[in-house]
Amino acid sequence: MALWRSHQVTIIAVFIVAIIVLFVGVYYNSPYRFASSQAWPKSPAYDALSWTFDPVRDSRRYGLNQSQCNAAFAKLWPELDRAGHHQDKTGKITPNSSSIAWSRQGTLYVLEVKGCTRSDFRERSNAILLSIHRALIAYPDPVPNIEFSFNIEDIPNDEETPTGITWALTRREDQQHLWLMPDFGYWSWLGDVVGSYERVLDKIAEGERLFMEKDQRAVWRGAGLNEQRKTLLEISKGRSWADIELIVWDDDPDKRKGMLPIHDHCRYMFVIHTEGRSYSGRLKYLLNCGSVVIVPEPLTWMEYFHHLLIPDGPRQNYVRVKADFSDLEEKLNYYLSHLDEAQRIADNSVATFRERYLTPAAQACYWRKLFEVWAAHSFEPEMYQKGKEKVWRGIPFETYM
Repeated sequence: MALWRSHQVTIIAVFIVAIIVLFVGVYYNSPYRFASSQAWPKSPAYDALSWTFDPVRDSRRYGLNQSQCNAAFAKLWPELDRAGHHQDKTGKITPNSSSIAWSRQGTLYVLEVKGCTRSDFRERSNAILLSIHRALIAYPDPVPNIEFSFNIEDIPNDEETPTGITWALTRREDQQHLWLMPDFGYWSWLGDVVGSYERVLDKIAEGERLFMEKDQRAVWRGAGLNEQRKTLLEISKGRSWADIELIVWDDDPDKRKGMLPIHDHCRYMFVIHTEGRSYSGRLKYLLNCGSVVIVPEPLTWMEYFHHLLIPDGPRQNYVRVKADFSDLEEKLNYYLSHLDEAQRIADNSVATFRERYLTPAAQACYWRKLFEVWAAHSFEPEMYQKGKEKVWRGIPFETYM
């Protein structure tokens, strides 16, 4: 019998040194799975002493080998280390603890999809699956055999399953059992508004201005979902330093109001981040601008790269303000009077995020590191008996798609 939970979206998957199996779950039960392939040869060796990550050459290389990933993105793994250490204390992941109650190299199988009523369920889940698939097919070396679930809802885990071990887009500090993954936007998001991540990067590059030539106002667009956003709208109303508007959404593009393409945010010297229903997917885009990113703190919801945000010192790469924005105008006035400091912060942001840790290459490396660390703390999937033969559960990724 189908079980509906309209407010949660989860996806379940499996890998093997020979396969990957994936579930998409948002709570109506229907079995799926992905296909397998022949084992690939290991990637050729490279000179670890001479190779360095070059963002111009390497930022879209999805198949960097493990040593290259570690060399290029050495600071990308703390969230995975944290999840692994938490699992060491609580015990090995089992099918029950990971909400997988019921796998060959480099190919995905979908085991199960549990759906919800949200209109973008298919879009989000497919984007995650496609990102995983891309990270696999670009990689010539073996991947571990794992089975997992992932949740594509803004708020992971509901009150009925508060401790299920799953991959999630975001988590609160107290949700130590969740393993964070890159969100769907690194593939594509809201086609006619944002589009593919790589295309956003291209458009940002095409419209890039020198920092000192940027519009010296602070920009923000968004829906009025929470008190923080409402406060931002109130304090900025009529202020000369603000280009801040509420988006009025409509399926008909001609009826939308306040829309500003994400790449056009980068024309401004200051770009403001706010959280949404939980986290907000805007931050990764803003950090690709050569602008000063303003973040109200403390943040309630974490993403896998938040540890790379540096609020002060010579490597400062964003400006933090109070959660109620009460010091926003003061901070803006300071940096408008100290443009050299503002540019240093923007340059640090570019070096940390746009040119390294938020590159497409970094996303693929993170996915494979997630597979590796998860495998070290989880059970190994097994084939099951079907008649006279043993087979993997699920359907091939290509068939599912």
